Amino acid sequence: MKSLPLALVLLLSLGWVATVRGVQTIPGHSPYLSYEGRTLADSDGGVEQGYPGIVTRVIFRGTALALRTRTDSGELYLDVSVDGGTPRLIQAPRGDHRLPLAAGLAQGIHRVDITKRVDANVGVLDVMSASTDGTFLAPAPLPSRRLLFLGDSFVCGQSATVEDKGPIDATKALREDARLSFARILARRLDAQCHIIAYPGRGVIADWQGNRSVRCAPDYYEDTLPDDDAHRWNPAAYVPDVIGVCLGTNDFDGGIPGEVGYVKAYTEFVRVLRRDAPNAKIFLLTSPSLVDVPGRPPAKSVLRAYLEEVVRRLGDPRIRIVEIPHFTGRRGTLHPDGAAHRQVADELEPLFRRALESRPASS
Repeated sequence: MKSLPLALVLLLSLGWVATVRGVQTIPGHSPYLSYEGRTLADSDGGVEQGYPGIVTRVIFRGTALALRTRTDSGELYLDVSVDGGTPRLIQAPRGDHRLPLAAGLAQGIHRVDITKRVDANVGVLDVMSASTDGTFLAPAPLPSRRLLFLGDSFVCGQSATVEDKGPIDATKALREDARLSFARILARRLDAQCHIIAYPGRGVIADWQGNRSVRCAPDYYEDTLPDDDAHRWNPAAYVPDVIGVCLGTNDFDGGIPGEVGYVKAYTEFVRVLRRDAPNAKIFLLTSPSLVDVPGRPPAKSVLRAYLEEVVRRLGDPRIRIVEIPHFTGRRGTLHPDGAAHRQVADELEPLFRRALESRPASS
């Protein structure tokens, strides 16, 4: 890709709208671009996205739209929907590239939604700029309702593209789609914003291999970008009305952790969530993967008992345990599939709807 003229780069870095030969270009941090999810504005005028399920929205008058993106990942996939149509899978190539998102549209006003499908482990997407053959328009306001989900690969939407008896893509990153996760399904049904702060293979105190030296949920929750503790998230920027926490699977993969340390760590983490969202309803979800197997330690029951102790210690009536079904992944993927995500969304929807309807009027 040809580099942009220096003068244009300087204008974009200042947040200006630049028009060259009939093409209007805006920087990633322009107010004409709307972001739903944790993002970091960088010094080049771009906006970095690390966590899964972040949605970039653009409204423009014209016939075409492109983004200039930068990523170090070779597997960074996006879902792109034009005017509410069926999303199209697009890969953001490694490096700095111009990424055409729409072309040949009828002259008029169009809306494009771009969802980061993949999880924090895959890589960071940097939206450097957007360009159109027309003009950019002010974005629509985001919903006033706010959801926050914390968890592991299940919350990320790993294997959400897999359907019963359908093919299983050999590329793991293509099996993942945060847009199809139960979290974002709920957000769409409830007309709510949704932040997904999740990292595959990580739990409250350890990863799936039992390694306790990695940064787990209480650590990366504080970060704007995962694995980057240099940029701390400002919790006042997004105060959720309802929080769903789905952790435990990876903590228990290497065996049942000791009760004292686990309950203490989980309790302290929920206290941090309460600190940041004083009025939120907090739902502690059980694991969709843990199960009690005869002859083995009863992982599902033990996690439930630990969560009950967490709730008891907190003594907060707005914090409760929510049981979700157990799902057995198909051969080739151990994760719950698309039907499982839809089922979990079906079961959680009435609970989350009531919680949102009962939120304080000032929220």
